[in-house]
Amino acid sequence: PSAATALPPPSATSPAQPPPLPPAASSDDASDAAPTRRAESASAESAESVESAESADAPSESAASRRAMRMANSFHGAVGGVRVVDAGSGPVGTFRLSLTTGFMYLADFLAEGDYAKRLDGALALSWTPHRNLEVFASYTSTATWNTLSDPELIQSLGDVQLGLKAFTTVKRFVRVGGDVALRLTNPVGDIGVMFRGTTVSMRGNVTLDLRERATPVPFLVRANLRYTFDNTANLVEDIEDARYDGLDAPRPRGEEYRNLLTSAERFALGIQRTDFFELGFGFETPIEMRRTRVQLDPLLEWRWAIPVNRTGFVCPYLDGDADGCLDRAGVSSFPMQLTAGARLHPGVRGLSLLAAVDVGLTGAREFTRELAPTMPYAVVIGASYAYDPSGTAAEADERIVERVVEVPIPLEPRGRVEGRVVDAETGAPLDGATVRVEGAGDNALLTSADGAFRTHTYAPGSVTLAVSHPDYLPGTCVTSIDAPEGPVLPPDLAPAADGAVTGAADAAPATASADSTDSTAATEATDAQVGAPADGAPTGAVSGREPIDPSSLEIVATVRCTLEPRPRQGSLTLHVATSDGPLAGPVQVTIEGPESRTFTTDASGNVRLESFPPGHYVVRVTTDGFFSKQQEVDVAPRGDGTVEVTLVERPRRSAVRLTGRRIQVSRQVNFVTDSDEILPTSDGLLYEVLEVFVQHPELTLVEIEGHTDDRGGADHNLDLSQRRAESVRRWLISHGVAESRVVARGYGQSRPLVPNITPANRARNRRVQFTIKEQAPQG
Repeated sequence: PSAATALPPPSATSPAQPPPLPPAASSDDASDAAPTRRAESASAESAESVESAESADAPSESAASRRAMRMANSFHGAVGGVRVVDAGSGPVGTFRLSLTTGFMYLADFLAEGDYAKRLDGALALSWTPHRNLEVFASYTSTATWNTLSDPELIQSLGDVQLGLKAFTTVKRFVRVGGDVALRLTNPVGDIGVMFRGTTVSMRGNVTLDLRERATPVPFLVRANLRYTFDNTANLVEDIEDARYDGLDAPRPRGEEYRNLLTSAERFALGIQRTDFFELGFGFETPIEMRRTRVQLDPLLEWRWAIPVNRTGFVCPYLDGDADGCLDRAGVSSFPMQLTAGARLHPGVRGLSLLAAVDVGLTGAREFTRELAPTMPYAVVIGASYAYDPSGTAAEADERIVERVVEVPIPLEPRGRVEGRVVDAETGAPLDGATVRVEGAGDNALLTSADGAFRTHTYAPGSVTLAVSHPDYLPGTCVTSIDAPEGPVLPPDLAPAADGAVTGAADAAPATASADSTDSTAATEATDAQVGAPADGAPTGAVSGREPIDPSSLEIVATVRCTLEPRPRQGSLTLHVATSDGPLAGPVQVTIEGPESRTFTTDASGNVRLESFPPGHYVVRVTTDGFFSKQQEVDVAPRGDGTVEVTLVERPRRSAVRLTGRRIQVSRQVNFVTDSDEILPTSDGLLYEVLEVFVQHPELTLVEIEGHTDDRGGADHNLDLSQRRAESVRRWLISHGVAESRVVARGYGQSRPLVPNITPANRARNRRVQFTIKEQAPQG
């Protein structure tokens, strides 16, 4: 081990005296930790007589400077994590510029059958003009697309947030502060600032940086407590008034909901009708790899926003509507999010990269008219760069003079495993096999083209290797790193005949270069120049000689690992028949999957298919006079599967045809009275509908609509129509239609074809319809 410290230039009046120690680092914020005196190389004699300036409870100026320059912007500009703010800032005079984006793609978000996409972007800037102040700003834009909204694409461009943060250090590892921010929002459908929609927030911040304790721990805790005066509802007040004026027979204001924004519109525009009291906690574990100057900061954040109805908004409630009200939904609708990710500092001073995921814990499935829906998830990526115009912080590492203290380093016996992975049947080497040492953490290795591998070094003992390859069954092999009988010594420290240790007892000590920029260099120099035997053996320091080659001291264990190949092919037996018995004559069979083929059965409707790659297949049978039929089957490696296909005879006159945006049926799907059970008399009609799905794969989404007459009550009819539509959907799925291609929705008695005034009219209104929602382009 070596010690390093920043030293001032030697005194010209007393060169023989050791230079004075520098003052301890300030207990204030890390922004003042950068040194301001230029250090020069000290002689070896002075270096040996000077004690380290790093006290047990204060990091070196270089380390504090690096930490301060690695502080990065949160999403909206203030220094911190992803969305939880830090009670501190970077070095005085520094700027931080960041660009962050978040995106989400999700189906069935706001309602069953919808599809939503969202892209957020924030350009943020922060500046530290004083040791206790930070100024921050951000410019955000959002684009949201949802099939439920009209128009489907809604953009919110150019919202600006301006903020001022103050903070101080109350203890070496405790920072406290607060900030205030204004969010200037654009009006809906226009560009500019709508000042009555301005949002004001006030926040208190606390940070515990345990790296600054007397016993440093690489762990940070951030806590935020914020109140937000949210006025975004003012942005849409005129729009909702105009909608109200356009309603036919509107209800009183407190009872009318048809003029209010939909959940899709509130989500796209970020409209909130309440203030928020918000709690936030962040946890970060900086992991610094000092030899590479790379640092990884895994982080976890939790935020919960509690609505406060300051404006007294009265929520109109409608039983059964997708949007509820806060007084009924309760805590399950409050926005709560968990953020997990990591920030990477790749070794370029001031640069950091961010990757994280936001997960909506509450408020993402329970929606109310007062709140914008919470995103179920969002992937967040970004980059931040810190710039120091004065160069003071950037020069900190160049003002460090290294002092080397040589101490004996015991040589512990270590060993590694070298081996080869081969095919158990042929003995051929396996390229790209994965080898892991069990119980040793993340240590995966890949074999080379000749099947060879070489592990890291480990202490002597039994070693179990887990070996895997995509084309082979996983296996293990065991070997042992045998400990030596005596102490492990470098060749030039071997005991002499009289038992003394030979080496550099009278060699001159060596020192590291004075212009090294980190104490790591001194550690490397000491490691290369000092050797000692294991515990209990004679010790001695070695200087002024060639470095010891660590490989000359390693124990090497060899092993040969074999893997059994996985089964390669499978087979399939197909039998085609009709509902009345065996099928006379051959039929054409098409199989699609990992491998696609077309076959013709024999006169009895049988065919044997050999040598199929394992995987999932779709079997499609087509012949004149019968409906086409498709079934799914899995072919197992070296397995023998069987598929039974029963064809249904096609009627002479078709009752189903494809017209525009519908699959038109001329007969009704019949059910048991007041039930969702499909009568067998409707099987022929449903087979014709199934034929349309088979013959038209471009139909990617079809809505099955259930309708009733007006007898039985609205709520009962709505439930009955939904269950009947779902029964038809289940029938189609069970006969080979992919689940993603069909959705069911009941409309009850709300959409009659004709007035419910005669039995014949009511019979027409009791129906199932098929509406095409999405289809892929043809050709």
